[in-house]
Amino acid sequence: MARISITAIEVTKLAKLLAAINSFRNLKVWVLTSDELAFGIEPPIRMGTIDLISEQVHSNGHSELDAPTRPSGPAPARVSRRTGQYLLEIKGRTIECSSLKEMLAEGLRAAEAHKKGTLDKLAAAKSRTRRIVSRDPTKLFDKTHLEEKHAEPLMEGWWYGTNNSAVETNRWLRQACALAGLVWDKDFSTSV
Repeated sequence: MARISITAIEVTKLAKLLAAINSFRNLKVWVLTSDELAFGIEPPIRMGTIDLISEQVHSNGHSELDAPTRPSGPAPARVSRRTGQYLLEIKGRTIECSSLKEMLAEGLRAAEAHKKGTLDKLAAAKSRTRRIVSRDPTKLFDKTHLEEKHAEPLMEGWWYGTNNSAVETNRWLRQACALAGLVWDKDFSTSV
């Protein structure tokens, strides 16, 4: 039987995150993954997600959630993505990134620069539904519509998938690190 790993979060923190999305209207919340909750009008109409790892609410571009009318009092959790707070350390050199996407790209390029051929090996690795890098953007995702939204050039001749949680970003970087012969948390580490 398969085991499911669930991320734990303090009740007060979860209550603040839920208050941040519920200040505009009554929304429904459902479990998306073990690390993420989704919210919206109904399960098929997802307006955003709550990342339990980073304790952030991501609004999927719904401006009414980014600046809802709130009663005075303590401010609930921020609704937009954090920026400028992602650090990547490679062989003693620290790189500050403004997003998880940028941190992933910098890390993948650094792994390839450390050991040529790392991206070729990583392109052979596939999660259940996608690859993180490919020479052909159509090979990144099982569903073709995702390629249009979430495939971006990484470097000459390479594309990468940009829609990753903090956990997924670290998972891909750990794999790239191992393939490049780098030791995680010694030669290569992240702030997430």
